[in-house]
Amino acid sequence: MLSKGLFSFLLLFVTIQETHAQDAPKGHLMNVTELTIIPGHDLQFQEGIKAWKNCYLENKGEWKWRVWRKDQGEGSVYVLASNMANWGDMDLTDDSGNKCANLARQMINQHIEKSNNQVTRFLPEVSANVAMEDEVIGVNRFYLNMENGHKFFALIKEVEALVAKAEGSLQHYWYSWQTAGPGTPNYHVVTPFKNYAAMDSHKSVWAIIEASVGKEKRDEMQQVYRSSVKESDYSTYKLMKDISHTGKE
Repeated sequence: MLSKGLFSFLLLFVTIQETHAQDAPKGHLMNVTELTIIPGHDLQFQEGIKAWKNCYLENKGEWKWRVWRKDQGEGSVYVLASNMANWGDMDLTDDSGNKCANLARQMINQHIEKSNNQVTRFLPEVSANVAMEDEVIGVNRFYLNMENGHKFFALIKEVEALVAKAEGSLQHYWYSWQTAGPGTPNYHVVTPFKNYAAMDSHKSVWAIIEASVGKEKRDEMQQVYRSSVKESDYSTYKLMKDISHTGKE
């Protein structure tokens, strides 16, 4: 039987999904795999990915992916992210990848301590409509509560509309998590940076909103945020270009 806590989480997750399903345009899916590397095995892991990538490209593989290295937190963590047009992409086979499977087993898998795979969906109505090319990103993850979590996305639409009006365009990339489990967020948002120095002059969303509509309205919106979010976390990531394949190498 499901525990009360897990049942509550799944109920919240389904409620959030239904809120989107009513009228939101569907974006692409993104497969996200978080890999924690065995301490001291970073270089071996990277060399293994390079060898597999060379094999894959030699076999004319068409799959594209990005590997990001997490800057903060415990251990050495990488995130492998790749887009899917829809769920049916998971039925497809990759002959080029199959030809390089032995390399993965011999040179990559033995250096991974643990992995966690999830699927998210891009939310175009609140996201920038240009491809992200930056090599440093900040990622906020949001875990909603049962009571007011359904208010979160309406708030985000209002926030992003105000930011777009002030800055001239939508600035962020939003995703809704399609898979659920204990400790899984409901949403995450990506903020791109040209480099780390660009973070020093970055304007906070709440500062932009206060300048646009005043402190009273900002406080009102912040209260909705606090009432709907149980917890959140933030990390920065650096793109590992030599072990990614974006098609622009």
